[in-house]
Amino acid sequence: MGNYHALSLLVFSLLFSSALSAELCHPDDKKALFRIKKAFNNAYVFASWTPDTDCSDWYIVNVMRGPTVACPSSSQMTVRWRAASTTPPLGAIFLERNQLTGSVPESFGGLKNNKDLYVRLAKNKLSGPLPKSLGAVDFTVIDLSRNQFTGDASFFFRGSKGLQDVDLSRNKFSFNIGEVTLIIFDLSHNKIYGTLPPSLAKLSNLQQFNVSYNRLCGPIPTGGNLDRFDKYRYAHNKRLCGSPLPPCPITNNCQMISIMGNYHALSLLFFSLLFSSGLSAELCHPDDKKALFRIKKAFNNAYEFASWTPDTDCCDWYLVKCDEKTHRIISLSVTDDNKVAGPIPDAVGDLPYLQEIGFINLPKLVGPIPQAIARLKYLQSLWVSHTNITDPIPGFLAH
Repeated sequence: MGNYHALSLLVFSLLFSSALSAELCHPDDKKALFRIKKAFNNAYVFASWTPDTDCSDWYIVNVMRGPTVACPSSSQMTVRWRAASTTPPLGAIFLERNQLTGSVPESFGGLKNNKDLYVRLAKNKLSGPLPKSLGAVDFTVIDLSRNQFTGDASFFFRGSKGLQDVDLSRNKFSFNIGEVTLIIFDLSHNKIYGTLPPSLAKLSNLQQFNVSYNRLCGPIPTGGNLDRFDKYRYAHNKRLCGSPLPPCPITNNCQMISIMGNYHALSLLFFSLLFSSGLSAELCHPDDKKALFRIKKAFNNAYEFASWTPDTDCCDWYLVKCDEKTHRIISLSVTDDNKVAGPIPDAVGDLPYLQEIGFINLPKLVGPIPQAIARLKYLQSLWVSHTNITDPIPGFLAH
């Protein structure tokens, strides 16, 4: 009896084999995929793409029922079978880590009806101001980091109700920070100004936060998850104060102007102009300024040091920070510039009050860590990473 049932099942299978073996893959899709394979010179990754097999069984292809739309991604090619009338709007644009140039197209503003939109354009060579139309797009994630964007990007925080993760770091954006409601928040290495909004302390889901290397001022809000971020998340904002940075002075310039209003601010400006000769005395110590110019010269006057000019106060220069009381240079940080080339200059050791040194993401920085750094008796932090520094770790660092 068992053999009879097995034989019946086999016969049944053979009777319907023609129906069951019908190819699922649409012939137009199969032709298109073969053109893709040919365009990539029949690379080995397409070895399973053969004429005698169903493309729904091919490697790096996924087939779902319905009409077809092909969507390539970085790791696989997906063929989605859906009716044209029910095709969902674009939900993700991932173009990071390429060599893209130019600006973000104005047409991106047309994505305003796409909900839960993820856009990652990081680590390209994109530039220019962003289209204002992006303010109407309901982003969930927007990552524009490590490009050369300029101008205002505050509309991301005003228009996108679902925005959770924004990374605008390492660009040249310049805008007032305003109000934010985010989970992941990185605006570091820009020219962002204004005060940090008190609402930051109320973000219960805040996971990542960094506003370092900007032009922020005023007291840092306290409370909530904000209290768990260390001083390096706020570093290199010359007028930012309060825990975890040093306490705010009694009269903070940022607070003073916002309270006084435009009329009083104008009066203050007029007063400053009347007494400019007395107020314009350079704060930077002349020995520090000379040492910094030697550092700039050693790096072939790279653009990173453009603000280092003889007619300006070195306490106002980019990349450095002065002590508020002694006005000696206490921090030097050079980052993200492939034109900063050569060894770390010995002149770094001629800044005797340095507490922090950073040489980060400088692929043309070479040679050893110089012995001159041993002269810096106040040094608290040495950060050299993503460079081509060589030689053994110097023993003097332990002393």
